[in-house]
Amino acid sequence: MTHSDCNTLLAELRTAGVSVWIDEEALIVMPASKLTPDQIAALKTNKRAILAAHRAHIVDLLPSSEVCEQWRRRYCNTNRERTP
Repeated sequence: MTHSDCNTLLAELRTAGVSVWIDEEALIVMPASKLTPDQIAALKTNKRAILAAHRAHIVDLLPSSEVCEQWRRRYCNTNRERTP
């Protein structure tokens, strides 16, 4: 299963109201009762690829170091005056 296929499957599950997250090397799927037999088979057969795609997606959502630094300067330096 390609990265794109994994992302398509994860998007399909989200649309169906199913949440998927990672706990170490396990895929946690809730509520599993909403999964079709084909989706269950795809998750089991392609677990490693899905873990990699899910991790890559999470990394893509993280802000850049520059954005984090700007946020810290603006909101965390309480001993300095903030400019509007």
